[in-house]
Amino acid sequence: MFIKLVEVDTSGDRYRLRETMINTDAILSITEEAPTQRMVQESANMGMSPKASYSRLVMRDSYGGDKFKLVVGSPDTINLQMGKAKRLLKG
Repeated sequence: MFIKLVEVDTSGDRYRLRETMINTDAILSITEEAPTQRMVQESANMGMSPKASYSRLVMRDSYGGDKFKLVVGSPDTINLQMGKAKRLLKG
């Protein structure tokens, strides 16, 4: 089961947003991430609300480790999306 989330790419000089499809079976935990001052500034530059919430996903990596992703949305919002996706399949 996949859900579409907006990932915050922090790898470069500037933050970038990109849509990503996440396999819900690979999610191990969802933790609220307090935004840093830089995140608030970069969000405003991208037209997002400074009150946006962020979550850190811990995901199972196919190579045996864990992978971390920073995404837009609260843990509750992401959990709701996961529940809706599962209900759609059950019909």
